[in-house]
Amino acid sequence: MPGDRETYIGARLRRREDRRLLTGRGTFVDDIPLPGVVHAAFVRSPHAHAHILGIDTRAARALPGVLAAVTADDVAAVQKPWPVKVPHARLRYFPRYALPLEKARYVGEPVAW
Repeated sequence: MPGDRETYIGARLRRREDRRLLTGRGTFVDDIPLPGVVHAAFVRSPHAHAHILGIDTRAARALPGVLAAVTADDVAAVQKPWPVKVPHARLRYFPRYALPLEKARYVGEPVAW
């Protein structure tokens, strides 16, 4: 109820679904077969603050079943920077893109898919 002093944050909650999910009897979205579904895999940077000199996607594109291999160069014309969600005076703003154009800024940043 609004106004109650009780909070759910940090509280132990008894959940009904745990036993079913943890014993393999649950259904997840990935368990539902749908026609025409494709999957995406992301290549992530193993380096922080690394300049991207180029990404060669020819080998990936040649694999059977691969529909596309995409880098920032492929989507540069339509890719727009994400807005800053938590502006803070101590955080330096830099434009963030779904796929970085010139520099991977942190380990694990997606650089291709």
